Amino acid sequence: KRCVFRDLDWVEREQADMPMCLFDAKSDDETSAVRAYIHSGEKAGYHLRYLTRMRRPWYKVEYRTPAPLLFGVFSRDKFKVVRNLSSAVNLTCFHGFCPNMFGSAYVDLLFLYFQSRAARRILSISMRRYGDGLDKFEPNDLNHALAPSFGWFDCFPRELLQAALDACGAGSGLPAGVDDYFSQLLKEISPSASACR
Repeated sequence: KRCVFRDLDWVEREQADMPMCLFDAKSDDETSAVRAYIHSGEKAGYHLRYLTRMRRPWYKVEYRTPAPLLFGVFSRDKFKVVRNLSSAVNLTCFHGFCPNMFGSAYVDLLFLYFQSRAARRILSISMRRYGDGLDKFEPNDLNHALAPSFGWFDCFPRELLQAALDACGAGSGLPAGVDDYFSQLLKEISPSASACR
């Protein structure tokens, strides 16, 4: 499976008539079709559900910016991380990760890290486990998850970066050399070993 999502992927899904768009009524959209659509939602009782009850008006869509990394909330065997290169925003089946100004330069490296076997082992400490092999990321689980430091990422071989991103985008997965590079995180490192290898 490809784990990179681009605007072209969105267009392909829209052309295949997959459900991709949300109703987002603005205050100046007071057409009869909009009013009828809102009324049909009220007839179905959507305005009485927990989340919609808290909104004013109940059909208001939360404003979000596109998150560059998307984490699947639920998973089995292997959590899902998507590099979002599109202008699409996520719904509640994904947690969106938006870095601060210091972390924005490291998004691609974070994405590759999250694709690695090492990250899957390290982040499994922060996940909730439920019956039948179901794993779940709560938003705070991700906030407390461990990741390499900026300094460690700065040592990443730049010649591997684009090839690894291309391989993930093509659905080939993380190249073995890159996966091995991240496996160094699992080894015990002495406190004095802070230099790049």
